[in-house]
Amino acid sequence: MRRLSVQILTVAGLVSTVAALWLPWARYGGIDVRLASFPSWVWYLGVAVVVQLVVIAAVSVEGRPGAAGYRLAARITGLVGVFGAIVTALVVMAQYDNAAALFGAAVPAVHPRPGPGGPVAIVAALFNGGALMLLAPRSAPGSGMRLQLRLG
Repeated sequence: MRRLSVQILTVAGLVSTVAALWLPWARYGGIDVRLASFPSWVWYLGVAVVVQLVVIAAVSVEGRPGAAGYRLAARITGLVGVFGAIVTALVVMAQYDNAAALFGAAVPAVHPRPGPGGPVAIVAALFNGGALMLLAPRSAPGSGMRLQLRLG
């Protein structure tokens, strides 16, 4: 069940990341503004791609003997990346009303609205974080701490 959940979260994270790249991040009347029009959009794209690669690599070694150390490293790296993806998505989303940066000299005279791309990017990061959290390293039987109390 855990493996299926990890696979579902991984696919959902990948699909959501691709959707975030395709969906508009701002709307100016009838004009949809995609991610590539925003200042510093490359930072989000870079972090999102790294997170996807780490999650896919971690899932691909799931269940293999001796992969516990790799899973732990991938989990830590991936969760830092998930945090970075959320922060960079929020930074990019905050620029939805910066018409001068998005359009240059010719600015539309309409009220801007945030688009669905930013929230979908955050959901994608949360899906990836969920997949990584379910990859918690499992200890070998008998290797856990035991507390023994002897009376007498």
